Amino acid sequence: LGFQFLIRGPELAAVAALPKDIEGAYQGVVVSTQDPAILSEARTIHDNGETAVEQHDYDAAKGAVTSLRSLGDRLQQTYELRVVQRRGERSGIWRVPAVNRRARNYYLIVEAVTPDGNRLTLPIKSEEDGRTSLVQKWGLRVDEATYNKVAADKRDDGIIENPVVGAKHRGELDPEYTVATTGAAITKW
Repeated sequence: LGFQFLIRGPELAAVAALPKDIEGAYQGVVVSTQDPAILSEARTIHDNGETAVEQHDYDAAKGAVTSLRSLGDRLQQTYELRVVQRRGERSGIWRVPAVNRRARNYYLIVEAVTPDGNRLTLPIKSEEDGRTSLVQKWGLRVDEATYNKVAADKRDDGIIENPVVGAKHRGELDPEYTVATTGAAITKW
């Protein structure tokens, strides 16, 4: 009786709530964006979650709920990408790639700052090793001219006059950049 009341009952209630949870998480995405690609991705996750419920694959269904909620949370985020310019911290670096020893890759060290001034920790994929890490700052790959312009601005008086290099708006997944960049990044230097 105790097992039924304390363990099995809550498990069955959670399973019964899965279709509602999937739909609710999906609707959270739908009201957060008008981007067709994001809505298509969300619909696929939703449909896979419903199929998982029908096939009694409750772990996969819970995974769909988690994925949809995570997507919805990302869509709600707003932040600016700012070049780091604190004392003792680098604002940019360059690297020589292993595959072409005659080239240089240029990076501005950036961080995501919310409208209320908080720094975010975000999952960033490094172009050097393909690993995704949770970081508060990362190197954003830029062209040489952008790198040199920011470096000259900082050398001038120690302050980068316009440190904002992009912004992520509500309803979008990726930032909109104001500098020439591929969006590629590194997480270690």
